[in-house]
Amino acid sequence: MLYTSEQAAMLLQMSAGWLRRQAAQGLVGHVLIARKVRFTRADLEEIIARHHRAVTKR
Repeated sequence: MLYTSEQAAMLLQMSAGWLRRQAAQGLVGHVLIARKVRFTRADLEEIIARHHRAVTKR
């Protein structure tokens, strides 16, 4: 399934504009179909993994 910038942003709880800018700069994975940016579930999981911060203190 493919997600629009707005749908992906809603799932990630972030702004669609930020997501579109990141895609335009090649900083996040995306699919380009007929000049429309779309995101796969794997793209969203990669964004989450890239921004994940592990616990450093106990």
